[in-house]
Amino acid sequence: MGAGLISVNYILSCFVYLLGASFLIVGVRILFLQSSKRYFRDLFMIILAVVLLTPINAYVGEQYYAPAIFISFYEGIFLSGDYGFQRGAAPILAILLIVLCLYHVTWAVKFVFVKLRKGS
Repeated sequence: MGAGLISVNYILSCFVYLLGASFLIVGVRILFLQSSKRYFRDLFMIILAVVLLTPINAYVGEQYYAPAIFISFYEGIFLSGDYGFQRGAAPILAILLIVLCLYHVTWAVKFVFVKLRKGS
């Protein structure tokens, strides 16, 4: 019975965290709504979403996940050893690189299609 309660609490905490992160992202979106620099607004939103929503194993070898930024801070500040900020920062940087590449490819494809549509 204890394991089921832990998984229910884990799922509930994940839901609450995702809800809070979504509210923060939407709040920042509303804050930058009047910005004329759409590219920088989009980049900031992408970086914020990746930093807040990248998961990593909470403890090495366990099945539970936690936000990588908090694991990175926890291990970098409180644990002694070779961990540092590295275990949480590596997935954040990898996912950020992938998402930014996809973002720029999408914009390039959109630019080409708009040019082709205007040309014909």
